[in-house]
Amino acid sequence: MFSADRPIRTWLSPGRINVLGEHTDYHGGLVLPAAVDRFTRFAVQTREDGIIQAFSKHFGELVELRTREGLAPLRPGHWSTYLTGSLAVLGDILPDRGLNLGLDGDLPVGGGMSSSASLTVGFLSALREFLGLPLEDLELVVRARRVEVEKVGVNCGIMDQYAVHFSRARSFVALDCSALRHENVPLSDPEVILAVVDSGKHRQLTAGRYNEIVAECDAALAAINRLLGTTYSTLSQVPPREYDLPEPQRRRVRHVLGENERVRAGIEALREGRFDRFGALMLASQYSLAGDYGVSCEELDVLVEEAMQVEGVLGSKLSGAGLGGVTVTLLRREALQRFTERMQTRYIQRLGRTARVFPCDLVDGCAHRRSVEGGGS
Repeated sequence: MFSADRPIRTWLSPGRINVLGEHTDYHGGLVLPAAVDRFTRFAVQTREDGIIQAFSKHFGELVELRTREGLAPLRPGHWSTYLTGSLAVLGDILPDRGLNLGLDGDLPVGGGMSSSASLTVGFLSALREFLGLPLEDLELVVRARRVEVEKVGVNCGIMDQYAVHFSRARSFVALDCSALRHENVPLSDPEVILAVVDSGKHRQLTAGRYNEIVAECDAALAAINRLLGTTYSTLSQVPPREYDLPEPQRRRVRHVLGENERVRAGIEALREGRFDRFGALMLASQYSLAGDYGVSCEELDVLVEEAMQVEGVLGSKLSGAGLGGVTVTLLRREALQRFTERMQTRYIQRLGRTARVFPCDLVDGCAHRRSVEGGGS
């Protein structure tokens, strides 16, 4: 696929974890994600003919897309939809030139670390970097979300794309998803770290189930507006209290409002270096995600339970959409070996599954990265 007469460069697009503010972004709420050192890797070579050839090592498949003369049709459920969809949302700023792309990396696909956002934001960033696409940072993120909503059909918020693009090293992104404003909140103690545990269960929050939960929340918001005589446009604008709603609407609202409060408290705890407090908020978030929002599962529950039995673990919760995927755990560095051994041993004893544990460094997002020489696929 790559020609011998043009240089190849490498572009890295990170995955993300989320420590607080789960399932609040599409309600205009507060979130606290970070980019981590698991990447979608793009080997990139420019070409002049307006064709994009992309080979995915994970799927073992080559696709060809045209930037002009009519875009390729979307293929629902296929990985190339994120690339074709990205070209579709660019509209009249489609580049005249093309790219050869080799796609690889160590970011689990469908594992709750935003592999889709990493692919989409990384692709748009590569188009900007190598073909001079005229996109400002925020506009790039907004268009990346449009790919998920308009082309893939998932009514997601903007957290994943925003974190993949705007994160800074050793920091969390404290994002107001309504105002689209953020600040970077450092993880100030080098002896406090994060570890991700892969449950081995492919995430099962499908687009249909995801959209069903969103519809339940929309119905709850409409009911609250009727009850209060208000015109709130998102759940995050609603005053935090209990509302007389049918189930599961009441529980969905309680999670969103409570999770926003947990993010506020978590930012304060980080600034004050109160990591025990922050860990307790993570655990409270997990209980709410399981009981009120209904997006945990036995595998994730077991991983959190076992994590909290380890001395030196401060907090643990699912990260991402849920119903499979990964957990994220805050712990003291000296506890990492104990933690790893227990997770691997107890998970297979209890569920007969293998848990993969990997500590994570918080890294720069695409907005703060540059390509490097070399590549290939």
